[in-house]
Amino acid sequence: MFQGTKPFFAIDLERDPKTPQTCLHDLEAWFYVVVCSCVTYTGPGRDNARGLPELFDAPDDFDLSNLKEFLFLDAAAFKRHVLDAAITPCFASFRTLLETLRSIIFSRTESETSTSMHDRIIQAMEEHLGELSCVL
Repeated sequence: MFQGTKPFFAIDLERDPKTPQTCLHDLEAWFYVVVCSCVTYTGPGRDNARGLPELFDAPDDFDLSNLKEFLFLDAAAFKRHVLDAAITPCFASFRTLLETLRSIIFSRTESETSTSMHDRIIQAMEEHLGELSCVL
């Protein structure tokens, strides 16, 4: 049995709870938390009570996994429904980083190890660090 917040579970784990959990699932869950933060919070010292975004709200696990598959696996849908429509102005500078992270996490191959994906994520974050700022 997995523990955690259902909206942030990896798609594979939502669809089949018997799937062995790996570090790759944890990286996918972490990505959802980062995206959720970028669409929920409006900046330091502001009213951040927007609640769980509709990007992560579905009536059941099946619908939630389908919603996440639609929004996150397809680059065009991610751009249209998340990057262009949902990211708050405070986190606008995170768009390129989020696009890169989405590409890394959802284009993994069966042979990719958690170490290689972790390294690619760290490299992407280091490359984009200078671009990140919170515009209030």
